[in-house]
Amino acid sequence: MPVEEKNLAVASAPQEDERTQQELLRSLAEQSAVQTVMARKQLNLTRLSTIFVGVMAAAVVLFVGVALPKVNGTLANADSVLQSMAGVTRQLEAADLAGILDNLDRTLEEGQQSLADASAALEKVSQIDFDSLNQAIRDLRQLLENPLGAIFS
Repeated sequence: MPVEEKNLAVASAPQEDERTQQELLRSLAEQSAVQTVMARKQLNLTRLSTIFVGVMAAAVVLFVGVALPKVNGTLANADSVLQSMAGVTRQLEAADLAGILDNLDRTLEEGQQSLADASAALEKVSQIDFDSLNQAIRDLRQLLENPLGAIFS
């Protein structure tokens, strides 16, 4: 190669290196700008997720502070109701239901018999001839009022 071609080749090489370096620097600057934008987005998302976690933690604390005592109170009430039910169950087990029902049956039968007796007595009273009875009482009074009635008295 002649000397001039070597000089020309050497002279063009630094210009190409300079262009390549400038392109690389531009490319690095663009990538840096993209990374900066992505880092800002990541920062914003991290802040948002931190706020969300904080709100969730506050909700859990609120639930534990407010709802949990109410749940405990409800469970205590349910426990007392179950204990009362157990007492009622023991009382029912101790009660002689068959005997009570038998006594109730006998009482009802006696009541029916008493009603039947009262009905029979009422029927006999309704068969009395009150007009004849009143006439007999008047006749007896007149007899006692007569001078001969003094003999009977």
